[in-house]
Amino acid sequence: MTCSLPHGDISFELGGLMVLKGSLRRTDLRRSYVYRDADTYCTKRADEVADAWAGRWTFSGTLSRNPPVLRRKFGGRWLAAEHAAGDFLACGMFLVNASIDNRTANQLRFSSDSRQQPASEPVDDHWGGAKTPGQGTAGKRGCVR
Repeated sequence: MTCSLPHGDISFELGGLMVLKGSLRRTDLRRSYVYRDADTYCTKRADEVADAWAGRWTFSGTLSRNPPVLRRKFGGRWLAAEHAAGDFLACGMFLVNASIDNRTANQLRFSSDSRQQPASEPVDDHWGGAKTPGQGTAGKRGCVR
């Protein structure tokens, strides 16, 4: 589960979160995107090894950098709302979401995302424990695909 919390009022002009209606039903996204690990690279491909150790990602972890194209590809429509301090949006990991551009000249949008998982699942070693590598070069893992 993912939760989004605004730390203040967020107007459409300040930008917020939008979700793609119907994307929860797109099971094909699970195979091609959701279950893909942005921090792994194939040790059998010299180009992926070189990219990983140079800090270049072979997979950025984003579904798209162009929401209108994404909507045309997957169908549905983007839904958005203005948010107020204290609002709370909870959604499953398969809901496609994106941030809306901040169109103000001198204001920042503050929000946080929190992700939870069942205690029975293994903890991602990127984020759990005393010394975590995060999403940098140190966090890359070689595998055979």
